[in-house]
Amino acid sequence: MTESDFKRLLPNLKKRPHVVIIGAGASCATLINGDKYGKKISAMDNFIKKLGMEDIFSSVKLETTSKNLEDIYSELDERNDCDDVKNKLEVRIREYLKSIVIPDEPTIYDYLLLSLREKDLIISFNWDDLLFQARERVSEITKDLPQMVFLHGNIGVGYCKNDIEYGLITNKCTKCGEKYTPSQLLFPVKVKNYNSTFQLQNQWKVAKDYINRAGFITIFGYGAPNTDVEAKDILLKAFKCFGNDKRFFEEIQIIDKPGLNESEMYDKWSNFIHISDNHYKIISSFFNSILAEFPRRSIEGHLKRNYEDGGWWGNSKISLTNSPKTFNEIKELIQPLLDNENNNNFEII
Repeated sequence: MTESDFKRLLPNLKKRPHVVIIGAGASCATLINGDKYGKKISAMDNFIKKLGMEDIFSSVKLETTSKNLEDIYSELDERNDCDDVKNKLEVRIREYLKSIVIPDEPTIYDYLLLSLREKDLIISFNWDDLLFQARERVSEITKDLPQMVFLHGNIGVGYCKNDIEYGLITNKCTKCGEKYTPSQLLFPVKVKNYNSTFQLQNQWKVAKDYINRAGFITIFGYGAPNTDVEAKDILLKAFKCFGNDKRFFEEIQIIDKPGLNESEMYDKWSNFIHISDNHYKIISSFFNSILAEFPRRSIEGHLKRNYEDGGWWGNSKISLTNSPKTFNEIKELIQPLLDNENNNNFEII
């Protein structure tokens, strides 16, 4: 590609979305010290024990030795004598997650939402509604916030039983007036039918479209579990939209917990990494990510550093790497970016 070809493409490259895929690890990082009242949240492994739900299984003897919630649910779903236990489990999960309250001070999810713009997308595999809680308060700073989809359902999302639309569980369908039905949370491992409802089908469609067009993909706390091979395959096919060709301008950034096994994370996401021509980075904190380094300008920062200026390694004067401690500090920090956006200026400051 010639320099003139690149300059011609650059305006469109800058308009591409930044797609962030989050899993349970992102919510755990958000509640690193527990919620507002000290309650913890858990990943799928040891979920039942960590959240004190063992009593639900007092009437049944499980055959699986796995401590993973999805493996346990799959057995319950396959057995004819476990319908009552299965229903109790989902009720308890909903009740517990509804009791989780985001801390008063800024959290990872507040920083994440404010680091993106409306053109971007967060793809969540989490059931908790922490993103909704964070979005409600950061919307007082700006309304220009990323789109969100929830590919495994979410306690904050509902859908119309008439398959007309979906949205916040507290809302009603704007077309038929019916209250929204809660989205499904638990799927058996072997038969994860992501087309089971209009709501899920459409959210997967949105996710695939954004991944197809993505200029940067961040994978945050999502380990692509072996129990969900189908989900990973669907996302990979969307990313592989150019057939066998590489995606030369895109990059994959993987955020996982401190002490992460980089080799293991690479293996899990190697197919995505290879498509991006091995443009990737594995880090242990959101605050080391391009989102924190170039808030609201991650695509611009990526292109300027790697393609536009031939080796520019300057820094943005506005970053979240030092994690502002109050919402007033955050607002004061990013206000120049917001002011520029109002004038259709998306350059790095």
